Amino acid sequence: MRLFLVLLMLAAPVHAGRRAKDPPNVAEVRLPEEATDFTFGAGDRFSVRVFQHEDLDADLTVAPDGTVTFPLVGRVQVGGRTYAELVAELEQGFQQYYTDASVAVNVLEVNNRKVFVVGEVAHPNVLQITGSRPA
Repeated sequence: MRLFLVLLMLAAPVHAGRRAKDPPNVAEVRLPEEATDFTFGAGDRFSVRVFQHEDLDADLTVAPDGTVTFPLVGRVQVGGRTYAELVAELEQGFQQYYTDASVAVNVLEVNNRKVFVVGEVAHPNVLQITGSRPA
């Protein structure tokens, strides 16, 4: 039971320093300390925007094998890659067709985070943590 509570506390969001009466600061921008911390995984959703080529814009979901299929570039291994690695590969793939291709990738949903409940618990389980943005 203690292990389950520890895992539950780790998964719960923490809002330190904010009182319940204070409205959230809408203009607040939080950037991750290290962009390399986040890697794409199966089930993650992201959008791809290609500058001045709106016909190539797409919202994609990473397949269980960690890949996506993108027009002109073909099948791309996304699972385990960082944001910078994915952008570099897509831009390189478009270089065959467009000069100075500029690609923007935005994470829509993160679905590859799991919590394992094990130990002295009544019901061992694997819980999927879903969200609209990486932590």
